[in-house]
Amino acid sequence: MKHFTERYSREQFQTKSDILSTYHSLDRKINYSPYLLRSLNDFQKAYFFAKFDKKELPTELCVRSAKFNFALQVWEVAQKLTQQWYPFHLNHEWVKTKDPLKKLVFTHNKRAEAENYFKEMLIALCDSPLIISSESIYFSQNNETLQLNACVNEPEINNNIINKIADQYRNNKTSYFFNQYNCRFSYDEIKDFFVYCDTELLTLLYAKETTPTLTKEENKLFNAVDNFDWKNIEKTVSEGTNINCINHLGCTPFTQLFDSATCKIAENTPNANEDLIIQQTISLADKMLSLGADINFFGYDGINALQVTSYTHNPKLMKYLLSKGANPNINYFLEDGNLSIISSALDNILSDYGIEINEDEKTNLDACKSLLIDAGAIREKN
Repeated sequence: MKHFTERYSREQFQTKSDILSTYHSLDRKINYSPYLLRSLNDFQKAYFFAKFDKKELPTELCVRSAKFNFALQVWEVAQKLTQQWYPFHLNHEWVKTKDPLKKLVFTHNKRAEAENYFKEMLIALCDSPLIISSESIYFSQNNETLQLNACVNEPEINNNIINKIADQYRNNKTSYFFNQYNCRFSYDEIKDFFVYCDTELLTLLYAKETTPTLTKEENKLFNAVDNFDWKNIEKTVSEGTNINCINHLGCTPFTQLFDSATCKIAENTPNANEDLIIQQTISLADKMLSLGADINFFGYDGINALQVTSYTHNPKLMKYLLSKGANPNINYFLEDGNLSIISSALDNILSDYGIEINEDEKTNLDACKSLLIDAGAIREKN
């Protein structure tokens, strides 16, 4: 069974990041549209102090290219037309299946037709004389923040252009006259701004929705794991509860077992015998694996048992997991933009050498590092 980050390519995670960044910059929310926007290097923000009447005013500078501004208008009109002709094409459901993660299903029978129409309009509107893009600059206010909005006819927006525009307002250095009007662009010139969003990409964009609410029986399973209660673990699973269900943290009962063991060890009470807790954890883990627990699986925003042991620097439990086939080369945090990392577990261990640790902790770190490297872990791409 594929864990969350294994279900998508690094390119899809990058595309998601590009889309969300664009909509955040535009101060808009994404929807389930078949086409969404990414600004590439044609829309940038920066902060500077504009000078007026001997006062320096904190200002947010928002600069977009005339080309992106044109594409944005084309997309806006195409989306509105699609909504007019296919008012229900965004209708959808998140369905719970045998897979621990919910599935996105579009319920309107003309969704595919709407997608084709949207694409046709993106192409056709580029030839419309009604859509133009002109250089401009103006001040506005957003939540009490002064904004300077600029549109320039440049191939891309870079720091040099941003500084030139800012210098006009902080140092009175004129670099732009903003006098290029009625710019228009062909579809081929702007098509890279438009991202076709199939069901898979939309599922990734709305990944939080894939996590189902735990049923009463699934809650019982997690509680039994917390209490190291094998009898009720076995009973709940035998009655049909999916042993690989996930909680609101994106973690399975198997991962919860190792997290609970960590908590019990950390309690440092008279009954918290570390060796005994580790023995009990391994014994329960063996039994859960025999019931079909997936050692590598996790959902959106989650981690698995191996990553838990990297956080807690526990070489004994890490050694056990690796011996049972835990994959040392999983990047759990592609969502966060860490696209170059191969092994989050090894990256975490190596990063923790930079914090203040005692000799015992260093010994554990050394052991975890060796275990992961011997198992084939690679920190990041060369």
